[in-house]
Amino acid sequence: MLIDPSRIPPFVHILASLCLALSVFVAVWKAPWQAFRRAPQRQHLLFGSLALIVLLWTLSIQIAPGIRVHMLGMTTLTLMLGWPMAIIGGSLILALKLAIGPMPFLALPLSWLLIVGLPATTSRLLVVGLRHFGGPNPYLFVLGAGFGGGVASVLVVAAASGGLFTILGLTQVFEGLGPMLPLLALAAFPEGFVNGVIMTSITVVKPSWVKTFDESYYQHSEP
Repeated sequence: MLIDPSRIPPFVHILASLCLALSVFVAVWKAPWQAFRRAPQRQHLLFGSLALIVLLWTLSIQIAPGIRVHMLGMTTLTLMLGWPMAIIGGSLILALKLAIGPMPFLALPLSWLLIVGLPATTSRLLVVGLRHFGGPNPYLFVLGAGFGGGVASVLVVAAASGGLFTILGLTQVFEGLGPMLPLLALAAFPEGFVNGVIMTSITVVKPSWVKTFDESYYQHSEP
């Protein structure tokens, strides 16, 4: 989601910037750089995934003056490469859009929070929750984390956006936005479907490509 920054109060940009800086710092600190350098396959997965997400993010629609939405794809990136690399990868894409595209600098922090930070964190927390409460069920992983992660990411972003705009009274600023906010939830199904299909296919054919899928753990549920 890209939002015209001129219509957002300054303190929102400051809070979003703090979230961005802290998350990127933690991601860079926690990222498995040595393992990443020793595994060219992981590097190819990262760059290939980023290319796919760039394509998804270019297919955007305008739902109100100053607001454009698009598919996220962060669930797949998080499940395949882990939360740190997903945060770093998503941040790099936004930095690239800032460098070569029409996106203004002030739009970066809030856009990052809504299309990188929240979706990646939601997907990661869902994986942790499914493993803790669901047990070693590989079907629960591909359906719950893949499809469910995509759906949950969009719902969280829609709820956060709607809550922010409503609390700040921005539904009056963005003409026609109020009636459109509930429709953001409708984007949850295609997001879940695309991420679910991708993650199911990769987990079945190449489970080693999915960092958050532990074969030694989930194989215990198989007959």
